[in-house]
Amino acid sequence: MPGDTIKNEERLIDDTVKEFERILADRFREHDFINVPKVLGRLIQKKCFIGADSLSQNGIGWAIDHAVAEQLGPCIEGYLRIHRYLMDNGHHAGNPWDLGHLDRYAAAYGDTDYFKSFAVMTQNFTYLVVIEVSQELNWEAAKLGQVVYEPAYSLHIRQCCKSQSERDPMLMQLKDLDFLNYREITLKSAYFKHQDARDQGFLCSIRPEEMMQGRWRSSDALTNFLALEYVTKDLSSWVYHASEDND
Repeated sequence: MPGDTIKNEERLIDDTVKEFERILADRFREHDFINVPKVLGRLIQKKCFIGADSLSQNGIGWAIDHAVAEQLGPCIEGYLRIHRYLMDNGHHAGNPWDLGHLDRYAAAYGDTDYFKSFAVMTQNFTYLVVIEVSQELNWEAAKLGQVVYEPAYSLHIRQCCKSQSERDPMLMQLKDLDFLNYREITLKSAYFKHQDARDQGFLCSIRPEEMMQGRWRSSDALTNFLALEYVTKDLSSWVYHASEDND
């Protein structure tokens, strides 16, 4: 089955990563933020650049996309927790969740079986979070003759901007984001139409890896990497406050 071939490739990749980690651990101290990046950089230079003078045909973007997908894919569960907290407590645009410090507010919008959305307004700008829910076949069950589908999640994060050509983030009031209530309108908007760097305010789009449960893929993650890091750190604090253990 096609799933077996992909699974074998993933196992080979995982084994290679573990071996590489072992080599690094033997040669450098833990959390060496100087030499380890140098090793990775030289490895990329030797294995990703095509031609002695080429910087365009390379695998750097692809490598970062994969790293971001692996890092943020598991975070989607926490972002769903934020959305559920907002919905359960009636925090919509007219009654946003006030985190209580640093002028940060969040509100939920769309809430269907296939579409969840919310927005966060900080002191300096507003960002949008959309989660699409689909169903994917469980290949392990399929090999046993069982047809089992499991939920799979796609994550899209955008920052509000005046236009696609202008990358500077802007502050937008939560009450002005009514389009986020509707899946069809949201996914046709300038923010989510392409689901890649062509979108207005693009920060990331992460999708399930086909035929590999528990893996994700992304694209154009390098487009605005520092802004994406700021937003994901901010989202982590919202996950913490929305968790049941800290109600």
